Amino acid sequence: MGLILVNLDPQARPFAEIAAAAIPEIQDYAPNLGNYHHAARTERQAKANWKVVAENFNECYHCAVVHKTLTTGVVDPDAYRTRGHSYGIRHVSPARPDERKSYSYVADPTAKTDKFLTWWFFPLFALQIYPGGIVNTYRWKPLSVNQTKIEVDWWLPEATPNAVEAEIIHQHRTTTFAEDGPIVDSVQRGLESGGFDTGPLLVDAGCTSQSEHPIMAFLSQYRDAMA
Repeated sequence: MGLILVNLDPQARPFAEIAAAAIPEIQDYAPNLGNYHHAARTERQAKANWKVVAENFNECYHCAVVHKTLTTGVVDPDAYRTRGHSYGIRHVSPARPDERKSYSYVADPTAKTDKFLTWWFFPLFALQIYPGGIVNTYRWKPLSVNQTKIEVDWWLPEATPNAVEAEIIHQHRTTTFAEDGPIVDSVQRGLESGGFDTGPLLVDAGCTSQSEHPIMAFLSQYRDAMA
């Protein structure tokens, strides 16, 4: 039960140290996570470099166009915000109101089930909490320069999902997760075509979902790691 993170590098920093700034908020929104059970997995092999996949995960300017179920029934793209942190990138959005939600969650501010939250930990791990307090983790496994295995695991109070949990697992598998596949594969093909050199990043002062500032944060973390 719960999450056990293993790093075979004896010189690696402890995850609790890396994630220190995020752990209190995670515990606040998922206080019983240590007792949760693994309930489901979705996976695919992307035909893309892991950095392409990471950039796609952390920016949301494509969300309103590509992820219509997510942005009409789960998150509010006008209020969606991302910020770089020492550990990686944090995403947050209020849940959609009852008349617009795409699955049967209960958005209760008192129970802290009224937000969509993501903590992406550089370079290859993320934890998400969907409205209703439903938890998943992402893992990215680089297989080659242009292949990355993506694994999404769902962690729930019981090993068998209830009706609402099964609803969002299916929705995520068939919409958001499935929709990102062609996007990252297409970007990789473009990079390999030789037709792409460099381009500007579009950043707005409000750091909205239409801004590419999380890409700047990711690139800064990558440069620091490779220094």
